[in-house]
Amino acid sequence: MASATHTTTGATPDAVVPSVIVRQLKILNTGTSLRALATIKYGETTVHDCKIVQRGNDEPWVSSPQQSYQANGQTKYNQTIHWELPLYEAITHAVLQAYKAAGGRWVGDE
Repeated sequence: MASATHTTTGATPDAVVPSVIVRQLKILNTGTSLRALATIKYGETTVHDCKIVQRGNDEPWVSSPQQSYQANGQTKYNQTIHWELPLYEAITHAVLQAYKAAGGRWVGDE
């Protein structure tokens, strides 16, 4: 669907973040802040259940997959994967670009 390649601006200036490919995108009409689910691939890694989230008039963002659990009668969430900033930026760019290309809209679009 979409891909992005970015060079990091961190401690290793020559490091290159792998190309991010959106393998699957499912736009949701749930009436909640969850807008879509995506499956992405970078390098040899495939990640399912990345989420496009937007609350109110905030900018949309991409959330990594999560697991829920109960603690003291409340539902809590843990990320099942954590991406360092350069890779997260590449993932966000590719996923939001694919979402827009698929006709996805969020609050603030004209």
